Amino acid sequence: MNKWWLVLKREYLFRVKKKSFIVMTLLLPLLFASFIILPAYLMERSMKKNYKVAVIDQSGKLKFDSTEEVSFIQVRATGIDELKSQIDKEKKPYDAVLQVPSDPEHEAAVLYLLSDKDVKISDVVRDIYQQAMEGYRYKQINIQPEVLEQIKEPAKLTVLKWTEKGVTKSSVGVRIALATIGALLVYFFMFMYGGLAMRSVMEEKVNRVVELIVSSVRPLELMFGKLLAILFVALTQFVVWIVLIVFILKSVNIAGQNSDIMVKLNMVLEMVKHVNLGLWIFTFVFFFLTGYLLYGSWFAAIGSAVDVETDAQQFVFPLTLPIIFAIIFLQAVIFNPDGQMAFWLSIIPFTSPIIMPVRISFGIGEAVMWWEYLLSLVLMILTVWASLWATAKVFRMGILFYGKRPTYKDLWKWIRQG
Repeated sequence: MNKWWLVLKREYLFRVKKKSFIVMTLLLPLLFASFIILPAYLMERSMKKNYKVAVIDQSGKLKFDSTEEVSFIQVRATGIDELKSQIDKEKKPYDAVLQVPSDPEHEAAVLYLLSDKDVKISDVVRDIYQQAMEGYRYKQINIQPEVLEQIKEPAKLTVLKWTEKGVTKSSVGVRIALATIGALLVYFFMFMYGGLAMRSVMEEKVNRVVELIVSSVRPLELMFGKLLAILFVALTQFVVWIVLIVFILKSVNIAGQNSDIMVKLNMVLEMVKHVNLGLWIFTFVFFFLTGYLLYGSWFAAIGSAVDVETDAQQFVFPLTLPIIFAIIFLQAVIFNPDGQMAFWLSIIPFTSPIIMPVRISFGIGEAVMWWEYLLSLVLMILTVWASLWATAKVFRMGILFYGKRPTYKDLWKWIRQG
C-alpha cells in the first residue's frame, strides 16, 4: 500500500472523529433552518394575527375597511379620555385606538398602542389610514376610488427567454442565486480547508511529530496525503450538509404543502429546470477541487516553512489577495458576465475558481464561449500541476527548517534547489 494512502487514512479518520467536526457538520443545517426557514415560518404565522383597532372618527368622513390582519371597530366616544372610562383596563378589548381629528386633511391622526409588543400594528394601520385618506380625497374631487384603482392596477408583463431552441421562462433570478452561492461556497471552502491544511502541518512540525513521520514517509507523500485527506473531509462534510438540508426541506414540505415558503421553493425549483444544472455542477465541483489543490498546496507549504502562525501571515495575506479580489468584483461580474473583467478573472487560474462558475450560471454560449470555458479548464489544470510541483519542493525543504523565520528568498531558493 502506498504510504501517502496511510497518511490520508490517518488524517481523515482523525479529523472526522473529532467532536468539533461532528458538531459543525450537524450544526450548519440546523442554522440553515433557523435563519432561513424558521423566520419565514414565524413571519407567515404572525401575518395571520388579527389586530383589533378601535376608531374614534371625529370627522365622520373616513371609511376603514377591515382586513385579515386588522379589524376596525367604530366606537362612540368624543375622545381617548372618554373611551378610557368605558373599557376595562384589565381585559384590554383592543390592541390599539385610532383617533381621527375633525379635520384630517390638516391635522394628524393619533394611534394609541396598548402594548409595545406588537411592533407591526403601527405599520399596518398607517397603510390603511393612508388608503382611507386617499378615498376621502378622491371624493372631494369627484373621482370614484374604484375607477382610480382600475387605472392603478399593475400592468401584466411576462418575462420569457427567446432562444434558437424556442421560448422558455426566464430564470435570471435563479442564475444570480446560483452564481452568488457557488462563488461564496468556493471562497469559504478554500479559506477554511486550506487553512486547516496549514495548521495541520504546522502542529506536527511544532510538536516534532513530523520528524518521526518523515523517517518512514517521504515529505512529498506526507503533503499529498494530508491534502487529499482534508479534501475528503471537506467532501464528507459537504455531502452530509446537502443530505440534511434536503431532509429539512422535505420535512417542511410535508408539514405545510400549501405554505408560502413551499410555494416559493417550488417556484425556484421550477425555474432551475431551465438552467443547465449538470454543467454548472460539473464546473462548480471541478473548480472547487482544483481551487482547493491550488491554494491548499500553498497553505500546506507555508505551514511546513514556519514554526508559529504569526510568521505564516506574511505569506498567507499575499496568497489570499486574488481570492479577495475576485469576491470584491463578484457583483460586477454577475451584472456583466460577458465583459472584459469577467473574461480575464475567469481565465486567470488564481481567480477562476470563483468567477468561472459565476459566468457558467448565465449559460454556455451566452455569457461564456466554449473556447473560453475550455481554456480556463486547461489553464487551471496546468497551474495546479505547476503549483503542486513547486510546493512539494518547499514542503520537502521547509518541513525540517527550524529556528529561523523564513523569507520569500528562502522559498524561492527551496523551489530552485529542492
